[in-house]
Amino acid sequence: MSVHKAFVGTYTRRDAEGIYAATFDDETGAFELGHLAAALPNPSYLAQAGNHVYAVLEDEQGEVAALRRDGNTLTLLNRKPSMGSHPCHISVVADRVAVANYSSGSVTLLTRSADGALGDICSVEQHAGHGPNARRQSGPHAHMVYPDPWAKRLFVPDLGCDRLYRYGIERGVLQLEGFTGLPAGAGPRHVVAHPTLRGTYYVINELDNTIVRVAPGNDGRFAVESSVATLPDDAAVASATAALRIHPNGHRLYATNRGADSIVAVTLDRDGAFGSRTLVPTLGEHPRDLTLDPSASWLLAANQDSDTVTVYALEDGLPVNASATTTRVPTPVCILFTHEAHS
Repeated sequence: MSVHKAFVGTYTRRDAEGIYAATFDDETGAFELGHLAAALPNPSYLAQAGNHVYAVLEDEQGEVAALRRDGNTLTLLNRKPSMGSHPCHISVVADRVAVANYSSGSVTLLTRSADGALGDICSVEQHAGHGPNARRQSGPHAHMVYPDPWAKRLFVPDLGCDRLYRYGIERGVLQLEGFTGLPAGAGPRHVVAHPTLRGTYYVINELDNTIVRVAPGNDGRFAVESSVATLPDDAAVASATAALRIHPNGHRLYATNRGADSIVAVTLDRDGAFGSRTLVPTLGEHPRDLTLDPSASWLLAANQDSDTVTVYALEDGLPVNASATTTRVPTPVCILFTHEAHS
């Protein structure tokens, strides 16, 4: 049995005030909300590097915050502009912090010092283009900065122009390698790499409620190979996907449906191909994020509009609805399990 520390990023609406500390017991599945760890505006997504936590402050004039972590306590080091509007995702790559600015459709790379503080802006890449959905795709919308575990690059899904961008990081700055076009109107949002099949990636599309497999072909270019729907064919409610996760053993993908308010678990075969789907309700509204606990035995969903986190036990990698429990958490957007490491 282990009790794990976590932080919860929120939208500071209703009674949410910033980043909250939490604990999770991987024997009982008990998720407990603790104290307010940092009072910040809209710290929606979080990333860890050693003894430091980084947060996007998702406002029109976007910012990034650096915080020093001591157990479940956070101390603000500094804040820097994200050089874009509504930054919605953040990651750490070596001595750089990468940010996706949703509304402005740009990617920013900042330096970070040995003490964890944010430094200079070293790259800003502005996307261009649009998609066929006039309401949601009138311009670019960078949605995630995902460090590729197989290569020194970042993947950036852009919902607004239906592209999966690939950026190398050379001498500390972003270098565009290319992009993969997704189906028109799909709205790519998040991407994950298969943990054991090098070159195999999965992208979740918010607007058409699909997950696609992307891999390089014989010419070395990445292309969509196959897809699976996150909802049943007879789904009657308007819905949009959000988060995407993969089990460390590579046998399951997990995604959230907002509107249908469900989690879909997709089986993957030994070659990474899509298999059967299992759907379970989230017991809450608008599941924006989901994550696996460090033991990979439990799945947690952050239900933004009902102010709850739902916890499921996993049996053979599938969430068990009968065992699901909920905990009140104000406007949860992101759950970050922390680990003891050095910067």
